[in-house]
Amino acid sequence: MLYFTQDIFVRKRNAKYCSYTLNIALCISLSPIITLQHFLHSKTHTQHPYFYSLQKSARLNQQFTELWHSIIFKFCLQNGVFELQSDSKIFTQPFKCEPELVQHLFKSLLMQKQAVKTNNGIKVLTVSSAKGAQIMIEKMKTLFMEDIYLESEIRDVFKGTVIQNAPEEIINSIYQQLEREKQITVIKAEDGSIEGIKVHLTQ
Repeated sequence: MLYFTQDIFVRKRNAKYCSYTLNIALCISLSPIITLQHFLHSKTHTQHPYFYSLQKSARLNQQFTELWHSIIFKFCLQNGVFELQSDSKIFTQPFKCEPELVQHLFKSLLMQKQAVKTNNGIKVLTVSSAKGAQIMIEKMKTLFMEDIYLESEIRDVFKGTVIQNAPEEIINSIYQQLEREKQITVIKAEDGSIEGIKVHLTQ
């Protein structure tokens, strides 16, 4: 396992040193096919460095795509930003991504139903409705919740989880999932907005 958020110096052909800050605050499990040289080799630090380019190798491309998905989810949750475009900060700093890579990442997230298409890009759905429902059930059981609660009170359950800053699409899909499982009943106002949640967890 490798953690790195440090300045790493790379020798260029003119014998000078250039500092590249790799702002990837993740724990990355590196397989033999992905070595440190893939990130740092001087020949790859052109306009689109190695990790910021679409790979021809299917295996390497899959592994890089999975890493990018993790980085994107972490970025969205930490910054509360879920709508991404090709020129979003995550794709331009510290290095600029190859346009083909960005489109590939958008397409892969859409295919996995972890994003929805917008006019200029995508809106990232950081967790599936099934996973979100599981997290919510565990939290409600821990808090011994078995009553009618305001929707704002239910939101407190999300604190400290990956659902905390999730967009409305995810929250609504979680409610729908739990209703299908007969774990909750959503109470709606006349205008269709959610007023409260009746919790009746099954064993």
